[in-house]
Amino acid sequence: MLGATAALLCEVGYGALTMAAVAKRAKVSKATIYRWWRSKAALVVEAVSTLASGAVPEPDTGSLEGDVRVALADLLAFMGSPLGGVVEALAVASQRNPELARALEENFLAGRREMVTKVLGRAEARGELRHRVDKELVADVAVSLLFYRIRRPAPIDRSLVDGFIRLLSQGVQRAT
Repeated sequence: MLGATAALLCEVGYGALTMAAVAKRAKVSKATIYRWWRSKAALVVEAVSTLASGAVPEPDTGSLEGDVRVALADLLAFMGSPLGGVVEALAVASQRNPELARALEENFLAGRREMVTKVLGRAEARGELRHRVDKELVADVAVSLLFYRIRRPAPIDRSLVDGFIRLLSQGVQRAT
């Protein structure tokens, strides 16, 4: 059902997507879909989140800069894909749809925030972070920047990657 939802999103977009079309594509009943997801927003965001987590896996290169570069490169590739375009459209639509905004926060952005927190935790364990860096705040800033850029829409491009690396190295990494 998630794959069928994602495929339809790429074809018709969020506004034109219907539960009936998803049911037909997935070869299940609408009742089956509603048994698992209470709304179109919940189904759509879970489909996107599930597929995005595979497209942007948690990096572990052995360094904070390496992890950030890999994660952002994967994010750039994902955002250039049809499903990345769907994420952009959902972010814009969420400005007018509180249920969609909540679903994006809980099912998509929270996962990205958790990934950033884990990457920072490993960097701290390796001694790469300055003493007492607020990892939760850095994760919030990273995810907020992503969401802000998606909702504007503004490019998530190489200059953003390089700027974020500079910000991290100046703000949270230990001087070497």
